[in-house]
Amino acid sequence: MSNEGENQDKQLRRPVVVKSLRFNDGTTLQVPPAGVVVLVGANNVGKSKALQNIASQTGARDLDATEHIVVESELEWDTDKEAAVQWFSERFPTKNLASGTFYEARRHRISVDKAERDVRAGTMSTRIGRLVSVFANAEERLSLTKAVQAIDLAEAQPEHPIHILAREAELIEQLSALSEAAFGVALTLDTTGGNTFVLRLGIPSVEPDFTRHGIPTREYVSALRRLPALENQGHGIRSYAGMLMELLAGSHLFVLIDEPEAFLHPPQAEKIGRAISDLKRHVSQVFVATHDANVVKGFLSSQNSEDVLIVRIKRSGETNPASVLQPKDLEALWSNPALRYSNVLDGLFSEGTLVCEGDPDCRLYESAIDNIDDAGSSGIHFTHGGGSGRIPVIASALTAVSVPTAVVVDLDLLAKRDLLRSIVESIGGAWSSAWDPLLNAIESGVSTLAETPTKATIEKAVLESLDGVNDEDPTPAEALNRIAKVARKTTGWQKLKRGGRAILPGGQCITAFDTLLKEMSDQGVFLVWVGELERWFPAVGGHGPAHVSEVHEKGLLEGPEGAELRLFVEGIRSYLSRASGRGPSDSARTMVQMVIALRKETGAAIRACKEALEKSNGDYDAAKGLLEVQSTSPSSQP
Repeated sequence: MSNEGENQDKQLRRPVVVKSLRFNDGTTLQVPPAGVVVLVGANNVGKSKALQNIASQTGARDLDATEHIVVESELEWDTDKEAAVQWFSERFPTKNLASGTFYEARRHRISVDKAERDVRAGTMSTRIGRLVSVFANAEERLSLTKAVQAIDLAEAQPEHPIHILAREAELIEQLSALSEAAFGVALTLDTTGGNTFVLRLGIPSVEPDFTRHGIPTREYVSALRRLPALENQGHGIRSYAGMLMELLAGSHLFVLIDEPEAFLHPPQAEKIGRAISDLKRHVSQVFVATHDANVVKGFLSSQNSEDVLIVRIKRSGETNPASVLQPKDLEALWSNPALRYSNVLDGLFSEGTLVCEGDPDCRLYESAIDNIDDAGSSGIHFTHGGGSGRIPVIASALTAVSVPTAVVVDLDLLAKRDLLRSIVESIGGAWSSAWDPLLNAIESGVSTLAETPTKATIEKAVLESLDGVNDEDPTPAEALNRIAKVARKTTGWQKLKRGGRAILPGGQCITAFDTLLKEMSDQGVFLVWVGELERWFPAVGGHGPAHVSEVHEKGLLEGPEGAELRLFVEGIRSYLSRASGRGPSDSARTMVQMVIALRKETGAAIRACKEALEKSNGDYDAAKGLLEVQSTSPSSQP
């Protein structure tokens, strides 16, 4: 091996790595030997606590006897113990005292003899832990930016990241460039203060200038002193710089960062995620707990995203199961620009996600759920694929990390059986062999709805559209559009999308539709039984955003016009509540299914549901029992 290869191998070789993490539900996750582990999840699932567990098990903190979410961080030591011992001796400064020789590591002094004994035994003692692992919470990050005691840069071994920055011009330049990119201000390290080294904001107005004796000129020193000290600035830039210093110039193998987004605006949060991933080469492994999708976006957009492990934690009773977003799911999600710049990653921090076809759908269904719940308390995240075709990609990625996911689609999707099947499977559902005959029966009935305009109809439209237009004048665009619209054949699926369940032929077709609607909602796929978004409020004009805005402006969600939509979203909320473990696992079928069970007109079904709930004091199980009795009585049959 060449000298260059030997030096590279020496640099990359680490005395110890975290091999795996074992969670309290028995799940074991393998950790990349030189990667970033990002812990995500909804509120109160234990992300920060899991990070604290890892910190304790790697020696960054004293052992914690309270709740254990990560019950073991399995360590793998270098089999060459002497090489491991040498790594420590080359990494840390030592000090000879009357009681022995000690490693100096910031605020810690560790006996060299005891540390070497622990290394040879492969024991992660608190002594070793203080050398190789750091828990970089907000307080720790802020403290790193304070002025430090000066050292002899030629002779003394560095004891602090600022000492290393003072010796490595390339590192301080990199830190300055990253600060300027995030905050618009560069950083300068002032080593002219005699007893202290100070990080300052900005670049001095005078170029560095020294006498032939190596003494900085008075003009240069004055220019430096006019720059404000970093330690006197806001928490945002100090926390940001502290994290970067820990990665660029820290001495630890394991860096654990809790809530890197603290004090940062969204663009800066995304930049810190990218920077952490790109700078991890300076350490061994980084563990992060975050509540911010912007940080996750930064990780995924970094040059080293293939080494990023996204781990979602959830709470299930007394345990905290963890799941990993696999590289293939990550690539499918991140390679699609329409999804990359959407809000889909916010679903990682939700208790459940509803995936819709478009943004207007999200707006309407979110406001409808808020209407039946305390505003914002549902914990449901709403996202869309910009069309039904991208729904499986989004749903697969969310399902892969155990985000309870439901989907809402318009009725014309029943004509796209392969896509429908893909959507069902993307949220972890199973395509039933019984559904194909049901779809065949529905298709047969829908085909009878198709309309081809008659000659008389077209002639009438032409005459009416051209009435008043002179023979020599150009035909107005409005007239052409009206004629084209009348002359166009209307497919059965187009009519179904505009008319919904109400226009389906009776008998086998409607029975098949009701059965499919009910069974798919059981698996989290909710068919808009009125046809499409705009048909919940048919009296409201417009399409898409304009339609939804008018619904909101007129306050229709709260009134009797919104009753049917409220029933629909109650079914979605109920499904996601059970899927997330917040609702009873044996609860009754949703309100949607109650409506179908009644086989009545919507108005009668709504009244029956309300009466059943009143009689059962709001108990869905009891209400379902009452409704099933009604649905089997002769008077309730169509």
